[in-house]
Amino acid sequence: MGFRSSSYDVKLNKQDDILTRAGFFRMLNLMLGLVQFGIIVAGPPCSLFVAACASVHRRRADQVLGDQSRMSVRLGNQIWINVVALTKG
Repeated sequence: MGFRSSSYDVKLNKQDDILTRAGFFRMLNLMLGLVQFGIIVAGPPCSLFVAACASVHRRRADQVLGDQSRMSVRLGNQIWINVVALTKG
């Protein structure tokens, strides 16, 4: 017995950019097609959230969004916010 799957990866398809309106709605459309008990495997750019990169993102308990002066941190945050918005349902 096989299972249907879909992928969403900006490195493989430029249209899969969750930071764009079209990309966000493309992901939403894929998620709306999930069957009951379907599985989503998703995550933010890990390098901007791990402790080893703390000197770049500067996240702390009292500053969970990190150093907002860095574009890479702001982009990572927005990706994470969009993924949470889509999966919170």
